[in-house]
Amino acid sequence: MTPDAIERCARLLKDARLGNYFLEKLPADCEPKTLADGYEVQEKLLQLLNTPTTGYLLGLTNEYMQKNFNVDAPYYARILAPNLHRSPKRFGPKELLTRGLECEVAFRMSRGLPPRGKPYTMDEVAGAVASMHPSIEVVNGHFENWLDLPMPIVLADNGTDGPLVCGEGTSDWRGIDRLNLPVVLRVNGQVAAEGKGANALGDPLKALTWLANALNAKGIGLKAGETVNTGTCAPLIPAKPGDEAVASFGPLGDVRIVFEA
Repeated sequence: MTPDAIERCARLLKDARLGNYFLEKLPADCEPKTLADGYEVQEKLLQLLNTPTTGYLLGLTNEYMQKNFNVDAPYYARILAPNLHRSPKRFGPKELLTRGLECEVAFRMSRGLPPRGKPYTMDEVAGAVASMHPSIEVVNGHFENWLDLPMPIVLADNGTDGPLVCGEGTSDWRGIDRLNLPVVLRVNGQVAAEGKGANALGDPLKALTWLANALNAKGIGLKAGETVNTGTCAPLIPAKPGDEAVASFGPLGDVRIVFEA
């Protein structure tokens, strides 16, 4: 993509985000066609928004989501600071365009992992983690058919990011069986989805390590205090105004969201 096409695409996405409306499609002459194009538009979008960020979100760490988008690797996008919330959280009926519920393990960093000449090991990444949290990411795409979009467009829309609601979590996280961590999502009291920690790239900590090294390869580093959510551990479930969603992560705790009617 040319710099002009990248900027035009990013401006369309920015306007939809600030205006809280759907785009039907992107013009053919400024639609990202490759993953590299998608990341370039994402970066320009973030520049235009000029909103502080507070970490990273990971997508497609779950095999069934990779199959949906016909890819074989995760992606990353930024968590905008206004999108990070503590549980319980309420959202008004007009705050969100879409409400896709993804139950995810999140980590908060105690220290940074700056770029360096070699990859980070899982042990090194674990040593930089301050705490582990239960979370629900609410996917808020700016295309009605976001689940059917080509991956470059998803990347361009900052990974179809939305609010990330985190539970209190724990700093004593190393003793938790991350792989077998039970994840149960209930919507209006009824079980809507179930999964386990291993659905996030085999281990949520492995997903975090993937991110650290993906950033490292680009000369970027994770910073102290940043939050990273590591991809959904259970099938994505749509919600609607009037719904109450509670995700239970066994010993890691619960997250509660109410979508007001």
